[in-house]
Amino acid sequence: MQLDIEFSHLSVEAAAAVRLPDDIRVNKVWESLFVATPQTKELHSILQEMKTRPDTLKPRGLVVHGDTDVGKSWTLDRFVRIHPPRPNAESEWSDYDAIRIDTPADYSWSRTCHNILDALNWPNQLRPTERHLHAHTVHLIARAQVKLLIFDEFTNVAEAGKSGVRLDEYRRMLRALINESKRPVVVSGMKEVTSVILLDQQLGSRITDQYELRPLKLNTGFPAAFTSFCFASPLRRATDIKDKLLIRDAFEKTGGCMGSLSNLMRIASLMAIMSGEERITRDILNDIQDRSIGNSVIDR
Repeated sequence: MQLDIEFSHLSVEAAAAVRLPDDIRVNKVWESLFVATPQTKELHSILQEMKTRPDTLKPRGLVVHGDTDVGKSWTLDRFVRIHPPRPNAESEWSDYDAIRIDTPADYSWSRTCHNILDALNWPNQLRPTERHLHAHTVHLIARAQVKLLIFDEFTNVAEAGKSGVRLDEYRRMLRALINESKRPVVVSGMKEVTSVILLDQQLGSRITDQYELRPLKLNTGFPAAFTSFCFASPLRRATDIKDKLLIRDAFEKTGGCMGSLSNLMRIASLMAIMSGEERITRDILNDIQDRSIGNSVIDR
């Protein structure tokens, strides 16, 4: 697709969306938007190495941690999306390079297994015992040739540990899953998740590596991310991406967190359209309430 010269300040996707009705063009772009940073590229490289690690070597485990809204879920979900299931010509199954599930809020291992089955698109209508459900899940992971298992929102389990709710049992079942499936595992959550893993000697010996996603800094990383969001925002006029005060305002509102920046730029784009400004300005950013940009949907 060639870029419309009239909208040369936009990415190809944004230029295609800019002629859509005002009430849908921003959401159309944001539903599949991903802005890469040096950190997310590095993390994706680590995940790629994990999933291609030969079966003859010991599976590698990884803890991904960071503050709220730095983009953990967004980055992990993106990795899964760019490695979609592949139909297997020799069976009715698809092969999965990676699957991502949310750790259940009720810390239930049964619910964890059901979430894995859902990620594998397995229509499970049975209600077996937890032991049989676990065995069935391990079997399907092997049959679908899953290369990488990602347990997101693991902070749920960390919070459970504060009151002793099923934490030891959950860790025991996770160890069993790793041992029986022989697949590399990623767990992701707030910084507390690291202690949850390391306090269990056996689990800590299986999930040995750590990666921290950090907020971007104003002078290193943030301007490039801000510029990428400007290119992706389907606005008819070009935002001044060289305006240092505009960039500083965006940084101060988001603290350099990618989740907050995504929410800020989405809201600002909507306001720019509704006002007829059709570009992001300092006035628009300053009109956005801070509470509107927290708890991003891209990283809970």
